[in-house]
Amino acid sequence: DWAMNRVKRAKLGYLYDPRAEPVVRVGPGEQVVVETEDALNGRLRRSEDVTPEALRRFDEETEYFNPLSGPIWIDGAQPGDVLAIHVDRIDCDDLGSVGVWPDFPERSIVSSWFPEPVVKLVPISDGHAQFDRHLTIPIAPMIGCIGTAPRLESHLSKSLGPFGGNLDCPEVSPGNTLYLPVYVEGGLLFLGDVHALQGDGELCGTGLEVRGEVQLTIDLVKGGLPAMSWPRVETPEFLVSIVVDASLGHAVQVGCREMILWLEAEYGFERAQAYALLSLVADVRPGQAVSYPATVRCRFPRVWAEANRRETGSGK
Repeated sequence: DWAMNRVKRAKLGYLYDPRAEPVVRVGPGEQVVVETEDALNGRLRRSEDVTPEALRRFDEETEYFNPLSGPIWIDGAQPGDVLAIHVDRIDCDDLGSVGVWPDFPERSIVSSWFPEPVVKLVPISDGHAQFDRHLTIPIAPMIGCIGTAPRLESHLSKSLGPFGGNLDCPEVSPGNTLYLPVYVEGGLLFLGDVHALQGDGELCGTGLEVRGEVQLTIDLVKGGLPAMSWPRVETPEFLVSIVVDASLGHAVQVGCREMILWLEAEYGFERAQAYALLSLVADVRPGQAVSYPATVRCRFPRVWAEANRRETGSGK
């Protein structure tokens, strides 16, 4: 059964805002259910909504995308702490959309090929997306936007940084734990932009955008985590550092540094040892790579981290 704490879809905004009034309060270890709207504000759901004329009007009329639900207040959260956000479950709506928006200048991979916006509606049922009559693809739900309130200023929902935000990382998905820093009392967690499916890079600028219902269990790490400067994810298979930068190349460098420091602080590695092992068993992958700043994840297999911790008796 769903938890009793619930954030309704009716309460939406477009800012990670330290001044926002919490819509629900939970204690550490409690579950909360969050209803989210799709990134396109729920406006593209019928065949008549995706004609060239309708899409031009939509593009002209729509100022903000990626509506956020929340914020969620976590009792006891103070600046310097870290939220451990367990993604228990994501239920997707029965209809999604994926589109090409050529007027976004940063999305210039092939934008000159498409003088008009093109959006495809995609039915979803029984855990699969019916992309067309011949292509039925298993879905892999994830949370595209999730972040805590920054310390002083508000950021638009499409923003991203050390607080999280529009990370578009497929590992923010059921069975995994996302770690985000706390900058203000209560943490103030916002989320939205669920994707039923997204490949690395989110190459056309959208995933399979859907309404969602997300169940989270939010724990609190008092005093934070050692050597953590950017968001992290733990999955059953991987340790994942997430870094944002205007340069993909620089994001790769910083993401690898973050992973080396993580392995040193918590798993007993020496820095040179960790760096060499990254070259052998780790990988780097973009989250979203066609908007700027971009997201890069450095993924390290947990099996080797745990083996070193057992051998050295080091770390947490």
